[in-house]
Amino acid sequence: MERFFLEVPSLGRKEEAIEYIKEFIESGSHVNGAGGLNHHLEDYEEWLRMTEAHNLVETNEIRVPAREFFFVRESDDRIIGMINIRLALNERLKIRGGHIGYGIRPSERGKGYNKINLYLGLKVCNQYGINPVLMDADLDNPASWKTMESLGGVRIREFTGDPDEGVQVAYSINTKKALSEHAELEERVVPFCMETERLVLREMNPDDFEALYAVLSDADNMKHYPYAFDEARVREWILRNRERYQQYGFGLWAVCLKETGEMIGDCGLTLQNIDGELLPEIGYHIRRDQQNNGYAKEAAAAVRDWAFRHTSYPALYSYCKYTNEPSYRTAEAIGMTFLREYPDAANATTRVSVIRREEVTPCTDREWILSEDAYKIYASCMYEPTYEKYVETMTALLKSPSVEIYVYRTEHYIAGMLVLDGKSGKCHADGSTSDADGSNHGAEIIGIAVDPGCRHFGIGRKLIRKVTESGRFDSLYAQTDDDAVDFYRSCGFAVSSEVRKYPDGEVTRYHCLWKREKTQPEFLQKSNGDKGETK
Repeated sequence: MERFFLEVPSLGRKEEAIEYIKEFIESGSHVNGAGGLNHHLEDYEEWLRMTEAHNLVETNEIRVPAREFFFVRESDDRIIGMINIRLALNERLKIRGGHIGYGIRPSERGKGYNKINLYLGLKVCNQYGINPVLMDADLDNPASWKTMESLGGVRIREFTGDPDEGVQVAYSINTKKALSEHAELEERVVPFCMETERLVLREMNPDDFEALYAVLSDADNMKHYPYAFDEARVREWILRNRERYQQYGFGLWAVCLKETGEMIGDCGLTLQNIDGELLPEIGYHIRRDQQNNGYAKEAAAAVRDWAFRHTSYPALYSYCKYTNEPSYRTAEAIGMTFLREYPDAANATTRVSVIRREEVTPCTDREWILSEDAYKIYASCMYEPTYEKYVETMTALLKSPSVEIYVYRTEHYIAGMLVLDGKSGKCHADGSTSDADGSNHGAEIIGIAVDPGCRHFGIGRKLIRKVTESGRFDSLYAQTDDDAVDFYRSCGFAVSSEVRKYPDGEVTRYHCLWKREKTQPEFLQKSNGDKGETK
């Protein structure tokens, strides 16, 4: 029986991915679910930058957060299909497009593969509490809409799309019901398995009962829990995590020694109710005689990296009883920091730790700042956009101790940059800082730019938000033109204008000023988007 898995696109699949799209072109087939790859056959790396940045887009009228996956067959490690999953919908996508676009390469059609592709896509949707899932297809493409129906899809309307496309049919799929009623498809899914230096993390199964019982029934090992587990609770623990694998694609996994295969505990990602919010949590339990060997840290770090690569959660959490020092020390060892404590009937007081995606970070790498990669991003900010002029400008700026550069990072790329000149004093509407008392600290935005392929993803707003949320500046000033003034307005800047006269005509320049207020504008308030699904 053939088995399949979803894989995050990577540079290593470049040639195969391009060959996949060319098969559609050569057969005259329409490309679906490829996230625009068919428009980037000559610049696959640019498409990768776009897909990585797309994961964390702020929903707007043009873009929504989305994830792209290759649908891969295990036996020959071949890309069989692709699936694009939109994690939110704007008004346009609610009318047409929906949450999922998917497709199977022409030479592999007629084998029922797209049903498995869609099943795996529904598991991703379930991670984010998307229910129902909305989809649509051409009426004259029964292979697509019958696949939706095979997983419980209900036709909700017919509508006319573009004049040259004909009638479309829209479907609604109850996510949880579809996954529950079609659990037999799990046999067609490659089980999770991940290796670290010394460990293997894999899915639990009923044969792990004895090994897991040795961990969870140990009263000393479980002293920070309300109780040690009896046999029934251990069996239920295994069953619950197997249900999580099937419903979400993750759960607590068995932690095994690589050398021997012996199971010594569990570690993984689950959605937990933490102080009233359902949040992605990294949990771990290691058998007592195997503790103090760094196994919990090694497993938890691997889960952290997996979660940030395979999900779009903006933050990961760990929680435990406030007296459980070994647990929160492990959380700290993988980069988590203390978030808060709250009263809890089970734990008396529960301690919460968090690690957030570092999308925006200061950049002091002079070699990168002066590189052609940086120039390609920043060129749109320049009146004389040549690489030589860019190097000259940046070299001069880097000599100033008050200049700071922030970059927006995806997993493998930098997609945006902000150049800031911090100044003592209060920024006025014209950018001056002449206040004698120096009661405020202001900064001037020299330039802010985003990779051309990642425009309208909210990256510029995130760069500015990072600076304002740092609390280091009471005001920010920027001078701009017609092209960017609306962007600054959307970020909460007040705008004034002046007309400058030159021998060849008049130019309107805009002075944009942001001032810190006791109550921040809605745009600058921290997002409440750390929630996973909601029950």
